[in-house]
Amino acid sequence: MYLYNNCLKFVLDKEELTLSFDDINAITLLGRMKMNIYYKDIVYQVYNDRRTNLIKYMHVFYIIKNKERGIENGFIGI
Repeated sequence: MYLYNNCLKFVLDKEELTLSFDDINAITLLGRMKMNIYYKDIVYQVYNDRRTNLIKYMHVFYIIKNKERGIENGFIGI
């Protein structure tokens, strides 16, 4: 999983999936090892079996969305 300033990119074997922040409605965490991404009408669930901190992806998404809307102290996922 790669984090950019406008999207999340997933590399799965030989396929790539890019989810634009413009089309992501929300990101939620389910414990420490799972993250749901609500993209258009689809819910993607990311399962982490390593020591990656998924909360940083959620925080960055909400921080970027808040900046786009001109909100300084907005919701960051928790």
